Amino acid sequence: MYPGFAASICADCAAEAARSLAAGEVTDRWAGTDLLTGLARCLSSTRQAEQMLVTWVGRARDGGLSWARIGGVVGTTRQAAWERFAKRLPDAEAEHADERAHAGV
Repeated sequence: MYPGFAASICADCAAEAARSLAAGEVTDRWAGTDLLTGLARCLSSTRQAEQMLVTWVGRARDGGLSWARIGGVVGTTRQAAWERFAKRLPDAEAEHADERAHAGV
């Protein structure tokens, strides 16, 4: 994903757009496109966006933001945010041990 201000575009779509612009083609993006190809691109974009989200959650945690604040931004509870993201962050094991220690487990 290539992030922009309030918008992102998947790598495949960006490459296709660059090729079209370089060739001087301005057409309906979906005209004649196989629907399964479109579906595959959508899935690829979703995966890329999820990875970008995990990266930004990690940055937020590195910056000292709480799981409650992160949960508020992603529209969930502190616990749900932690369950979704904590194990996918680089320091997941250390943080998981810290969470267990604070919970008295």
